[in-house]
Amino acid sequence: MKKIVFLSFVILLVFLPAALGVSCQQQPAPTPTPSPSPTPSNSHTPSEPSPAPTPPQPAEVPHYEITLVSFTGVIYNNAQNSFAGEVRNDAPVALEDMEAVITGYNKQNDIRFIEKRRINRWVLPPGETSKFGLNFMDDVNAVAYRISFELPEPSILVLSAEPNVPTQLQKEP
Repeated sequence: MKKIVFLSFVILLVFLPAALGVSCQQQPAPTPTPSPSPTPSNSHTPSEPSPAPTPPQPAEVPHYEITLVSFTGVIYNNAQNSFAGEVRNDAPVALEDMEAVITGYNKQNDIRFIEKRRINRWVLPPGETSKFGLNFMDDVNAVAYRISFELPEPSILVLSAEPNVPTQLQKEP
């Protein structure tokens, strides 16, 4: 009878933990990790740093190429000035509501005034041209006038000029 009891006890010790999904092997004791001593910068409970919010990315500003085909001006001292020309759309899309901009400069190259007028065509399809004209009084005696163009929406117009076409005109002394 002692053998049966002992054998039953051994069977219980060997097979019962396996039947219950428990391991009887000795597990190593966990090693304690030293915690940093509290300082003013780490005295709070450590946690995962939250990622910084991603700032919204600015939209890509479109670039359009245009060419100044002609540009002339009649410039008077303290009188009506007149500028005219023609611009071509070299962009792959139609440009709408484009304005010609004349900027006047003094002898020190400071901006003295800016005049804007819409070009003749409201919509300028790719590859086509439009005339423009600006008439205004120059009561600040600018000595140089530069032409540029702009659109109502944020964009960059890259201006080039045909050979022998100025983008700036000088007042005769």
